[in-house]
Amino acid sequence: MMKNRGGGGPFRDYQECVDFIKRVRKGEASAKYLKEYCYKRNGTVLREVWFLDKAPQYNKQWVVVFIHYADIYRQDRAERRERQLVSSIRQVNLRRCTVHRTE
Repeated sequence: MMKNRGGGGPFRDYQECVDFIKRVRKGEASAKYLKEYCYKRNGTVLREVWFLDKAPQYNKQWVVVFIHYADIYRQDRAERRERQLVSSIRQVNLRRCTVHRTE
């Protein structure tokens, strides 16, 4: 996770989330990085998907989508990148970030 060096922050409101999803559908924001790991609080699956948002007003900022699942994390499953059931999604968080996690 970012340690206060990534800038950005949470999305301001619902409409900003909807607008971002529309940009993804149009190809204006694309997924560049995916990581699945164990959520420390309860041992469930947490996926982190990094999108590069090319919209001019966001100056090519990263959008990090954190997807929390109800399923218990297993390393072997994560390595195979098995699909998660949409019905097992428990929470989705979106944040803006100016620095990618590998920078």
